[in-house]
Amino acid sequence: RRMMEEVDLKDSFESEILADSILSASVVIPVDSAGEGEPEWKKKIWSEYRAVNKNSEVLQKFFSQAENTIGISINTLKGDIRKGQERIITLETEVFEKQSAIEALQQEVESLKARLPKDINEPVVSVLSNQLQIRDDMDDILALRRAVELVEKENKTIKQQLEQTAKDLAQKSQALEAEKSDKASKVKHYEAILFAQEEKNMSTIEQSNSRVLEELQHEREEREKLAKKYSNLKKTFYKYKQATKLSTSSLEDSQLCQPLSTPLSGSTPSVAETTSGTIPQETFINMTQHSAAINACSFSFNSDMFATTGSDNKVCLWKVAGENFEQVKASLSAKKEVTCAKFSRDSSFMAYGSNDMGVRLCDIANQRQKRLTDHTGPVLSVGFSQDSSSLLAGSRDCKIRIWDTSNACCRSVIVCESGCRDIEVSRENIIASGHIDGNIRLWDLRNGERIHSVSGVHVRSIVSLSLCDNDQAILAASADSTMSLIDVRTYQVIKTFEDSKFTSSGRACMSPDDLYAARGSDTGELYFWNVYTGNVVKTLSPLKKLPIKAIDWSTSGLLAACDAGGSIAIIK
Repeated sequence: RRMMEEVDLKDSFESEILADSILSASVVIPVDSAGEGEPEWKKKIWSEYRAVNKNSEVLQKFFSQAENTIGISINTLKGDIRKGQERIITLETEVFEKQSAIEALQQEVESLKARLPKDINEPVVSVLSNQLQIRDDMDDILALRRAVELVEKENKTIKQQLEQTAKDLAQKSQALEAEKSDKASKVKHYEAILFAQEEKNMSTIEQSNSRVLEELQHEREEREKLAKKYSNLKKTFYKYKQATKLSTSSLEDSQLCQPLSTPLSGSTPSVAETTSGTIPQETFINMTQHSAAINACSFSFNSDMFATTGSDNKVCLWKVAGENFEQVKASLSAKKEVTCAKFSRDSSFMAYGSNDMGVRLCDIANQRQKRLTDHTGPVLSVGFSQDSSSLLAGSRDCKIRIWDTSNACCRSVIVCESGCRDIEVSRENIIASGHIDGNIRLWDLRNGERIHSVSGVHVRSIVSLSLCDNDQAILAASADSTMSLIDVRTYQVIKTFEDSKFTSSGRACMSPDDLYAARGSDTGELYFWNVYTGNVVKTLSPLKKLPIKAIDWSTSGLLAACDAGGSIAIIK
């Protein structure tokens, strides 16, 4: 009876433990849904991040690092939770099997109780051993439950850390947004200040420009008035000298400052006077030295050298002795088309300009060449001062640069309103420059100041300038097929040379005795005008029917004509 009572007590105790264990094992463990898609907190963080600043590299780096760290931790915890859940499921299965075994054992106990009078000790021993096994299994279940609780605590701690991280990110985003708005407001403030300062500067500049323009206009008007007064005084002085019959020495002095007195005074010279000069007739040299059009040709002042420049980037040089032309084998060229060339007054230098924005100064005696490269546009013209100490170069960049021939240094720069096509310098240090806008401008070589501007004479670009031998008049050839002879003292046009059949865009020149003006036509003919009458007195056809681009008349009487095909004709 005591054994039976003990069995009953144990059975009751074990039944309660079994019930508690089954109840505790039936607790539902939440399944992590992170594997099925992105978590909501992550989506929220990313949406807030994109809203704060899509282009912020600092936040992007921070989110990337946080995501990598949190992702690694979550994946590790998920793996631990899955393992724990699998272990719980395994244990639940084992518990269920044990419960099934216990039920089977209880049924056996019941059947044994029914058979107690026969054999009572064997079932009791079996039941006790089974109950001991169940107790061991319950201990394992309790240990697993504690492990699950620890995992849940760790999961809760991680969730709290994630929430704190999200709060920190939100605070940093707000701080960045506030800093961004602050900087934007400062930028707007500075832009407003700059805009106000720019408007103030622009108004100051406009006022200054208008004042300078007014002063320049006033100065031009004063200069024009003075020039007119000076011209009237000179005319009065000439009339006075003629009326009072000054001495021979006085008349010689007056002739030095009155070129072409016949056109200026209005009287007409005799036929013998106007035909005393000789026009070349016979072409004794005809050669082709360039593979493209010749742009310029020039004799030296003592007629012992001759040079040509062409569109083939070459410069050809000859020594001249009477009627003999010996080509100098010199390596003279440029990177691009050579546009102009001239000799110095003492024939010690030759200079040529090119479209490569460079000027070459050649020392003929020492056979040396220097390249001058301060221009920012193609060089269109070169010229020398009367004492050969200065080289002048005009460019399409609207600047005339004055170089020292002794050291090849730029001495000064004259700024023009238009590109300079040709340059001449008189004995009185007056620079005459012909420009693309059709104007002729006179400058003082000593200080670079403008003396006068002759405008309205030609409607197209000036092509060339040719200074008379007495330096008091200059021949200007224009691309409008006309030429004008201008007095550099009074700035008045003495004569205009044109012909109904004549068209040309080439250079022109004066005869050595200042009696004729010569220019080549686009049909390959040379035209000669009488300076005093303004009429065409002769035409020649020394070359093919190609446009004559350049001519020059030497002091020895030789005339050179160069055409667009690279051919050269020397006429005597």
